[in-house]
This record gives sequence, structure tokens and C-alpha cells, in this order.
Amino acid sequence: MRCEIDDLKACDDCGDCDTCSLDPQKHCDNCEKCLDFSKAYETIQIDKIILETDKP
Repeated sequence: MRCEIDDLKACDDCGDCDTCSLDPQKHCDNCEKCLDFSKAYETIQIDKIILETDKP
């Protein structure tokens, strides 16, 4: 599996992809403070879906 942050390396389960965008010292807890809800609706782009069976 490839790294979410750096496509040139394999995933080493460092956890950097789970870091909060607003507070780098915090693990993302899905608080959604980084999302802008000023529009009537929001969309997100899903790059890929990782299943538990995909982990080495």
C-alpha cells in the first residue's frame, strides 16, 4: 500500500495521514472544524477506499 502523504514510499503506518489539518499536534477525531459549511451543501472527493483486508 502507498503512503497517503508521499506517493513515492510505501505506507509504514506512521499515522501522519491521520493528523489534524488545523492542529498538527492533534490526531484527527472527525470534529469537522476544517470543513467550510457556508454553502447550502458540501462535497468531498474520495480518492480511494481502504478496506481492512487491504492492509498487509
